[in-house]
Amino acid sequence: MAEIGKIWQGEKTVRLDKKDKKILFLLMNDARVTISKISKKVELSKSNVSRRILKFEKIGLISGYNAYIDVSKLGIESHLILIKLKSSQKNKEDFSIKIANIKNVYSVAVIVGEYDLAIGIYSKDEEKRNKVLDEILSNPIVNDFKISKIKTIFPHLNYTGEMFNHSTKKIDSFANSLLEIDKLDENILSALSEKCRISSVELSERLKVPRATLNYRINNLIESGVIAKFQPNINFFMLGVEFYFLRFRLSLPSKTRDLIGYLSETHRANTILKSEGSYQVMAFLQFKDNTEFRKFEEDLLNRFGEAISDYLFGVAKSQYKLNWFPKILSAK
Repeated sequence: MAEIGKIWQGEKTVRLDKKDKKILFLLMNDARVTISKISKKVELSKSNVSRRILKFEKIGLISGYNAYIDVSKLGIESHLILIKLKSSQKNKEDFSIKIANIKNVYSVAVIVGEYDLAIGIYSKDEEKRNKVLDEILSNPIVNDFKISKIKTIFPHLNYTGEMFNHSTKKIDSFANSLLEIDKLDENILSALSEKCRISSVELSERLKVPRATLNYRINNLIESGVIAKFQPNINFFMLGVEFYFLRFRLSLPSKTRDLIGYLSETHRANTILKSEGSYQVMAFLQFKDNTEFRKFEEDLLNRFGEAISDYLFGVAKSQYKLNWFPKILSAK
């Protein structure tokens, strides 16, 4: 599966013109959008659009195009592990790389704040989950940790430094219905997670199924919420943005839905986590700088100050892994 290798805040910032930003915006809204549709939206030739996208890929701004999968629809659990580390920076980096190579781990982010790492894991049952936790937490470099069962919500991330008119499907972040899938569905999810811009013709030939069947299955996976969105793997650090990891403890739990809706509508959140832990809502949001973050913070507290009893934030510095496809799906 395609996944993000290490990306970090010190990487070179790239300059985008208005057309570049709009192309990137359209890809972020739906990574399967055709070159033809992009061409009409941005009023450029198809060859010009293709050259610009190729430039994004060549400089490392885009490293792939993936399906974001809501594993809760497949009966798979997600947990977030926040870890405080000790020892040297070199040992911390070696530990992060080692964790990123574990099959059940889908995300490893380095943050600065109360904790050093935010690690996401998938599991089918308690026994397998505990084995993964043992593998991660038994390392002597671990100083402290916190584990929370989470449901991940995938709002559309439309922040490119500039907003454009758009329409996006409203997400139902609280729906819990499961979908029974078969081997063909698994193969489709695997292929789209690796390269969601693959054409229906090519995917039909690869999987040896009629296009009509393929399109029906993909639409079913989208409508059921298993596929939450199609989005490029973008190195946002290269756009000069800062990542903030926010955690909210609510004194009014009835406001959970409203807070998640608010965070979704900012268009700055790539993922929002609904947690069963003491901090009921967590989110990764992106801002141009601390000034923009503080403006957001002021508005947030004006709206939800009475509902939030505590909130903490850290700054994300690098990402060692991000791969939403559950490799444990077909595990025996």
